[in-house]
Amino acid sequence: MHRCQMPVFGVSPLFATILPVGFAGGHGTAGGLTPTYKTLGFPNGGDFGLASATLGLVFSVICGVMWVNIATHRGWVKQERIDASKEVKISIRGVYAVESRPSAGVQTVRASSIDVLAFHLAVLGIAMLIGYGLKQVLIVIESTSQKLKDLNFLSGIPLFPLCMAGGIIIQLVVEKIQRINELIDASLMERIASSSLDFLVTSAIATVDVSAVAVDIAPLLILCTCGFIWNFVMLGCVSRFLLPNHWFERAIADFGMNTGVIATGLILLRMVDPECRTPVPADFAFKQLLHSPFMGGGIWTCLALPLLSVLNIWVVTVIAAAVFSLWLLSFFFYFRKHYTETCGCGLCAEEKPTSFSNQVGYGGLQEGSSQEMNGVCVEDENGDK
Repeated sequence: MHRCQMPVFGVSPLFATILPVGFAGGHGTAGGLTPTYKTLGFPNGGDFGLASATLGLVFSVICGVMWVNIATHRGWVKQERIDASKEVKISIRGVYAVESRPSAGVQTVRASSIDVLAFHLAVLGIAMLIGYGLKQVLIVIESTSQKLKDLNFLSGIPLFPLCMAGGIIIQLVVEKIQRINELIDASLMERIASSSLDFLVTSAIATVDVSAVAVDIAPLLILCTCGFIWNFVMLGCVSRFLLPNHWFERAIADFGMNTGVIATGLILLRMVDPECRTPVPADFAFKQLLHSPFMGGGIWTCLALPLLSVLNIWVVTVIAAAVFSLWLLSFFFYFRKHYTETCGCGLCAEEKPTSFSNQVGYGGLQEGSSQEMNGVCVEDENGDK
């Protein structure tokens, strides 16, 4: 296993993964990767990841609001969008209006048979059991070869992406069996997932070794500062040339997500588009279907740790640069050509290209339509729902 120390600060090469784990991944990813860091010989990696996630979250909220104020002052967004209704302002504070409170889930089985919460937890438990089984298979495979043991790559693969794979397997099976599919409520599954993440984040932060972080606080601050500068430059300078329309709305959502969490990006987006009158909320959701599982905090973030342990840091840098170039080229040569029509949101004063999501089934974000964001239904101009 590659255990060399880097010059100047004498930290492990795995220290380079702290920024993507903390910023793009967040507290949940950092907490989930803590055992992997320990396996790969960087026992304090989880603590640094949580510290990085905390700094990024604070930065995203403070600087995100600052950017919104700058955008309003300079006319990058229309002022009438900022003047939100009472219902939207309540939702931004994280509270549902009394008349718009959604249901947390439905009873799909009778309590006399099994409690509905216990049933859904059992389904999730099977998915996690499959992930644990896959992990044990990898460990057994690694034990068959001394070279694999020395690399420590297979045992270094984190458990939670394997549990994600178990969840995909369960979902594919359930969708094939209609009787079982009718017993699973998506809303209740979301509540269980959200609650589990809250507990994970809280417990992970509570167990952070502050003394270990204090020892290498200088490289952590340098790394986070570079991340802050990068996101500042992307939002303030590059995004307006790269993004085809509604550039600030798109950029501020990604800014909040890449420095904080997805919820931070959505909150900042609602500050500049509180009634979801632009195509950006749907585009953002459409993009996350591909981005979240594979890129920021997903499979690539998880695999970067064992790859960096097996390979040297420069090889991983080349791989990351190749992936970055692939996404950039796919945008310029495939996605960008779809932005050729006038934006259909009805809010643009001049003709601009349309949203790609409008061409693939997300064309409902038009002026005068009812929108829902974070469970809040916003009425159209005629007052209809």
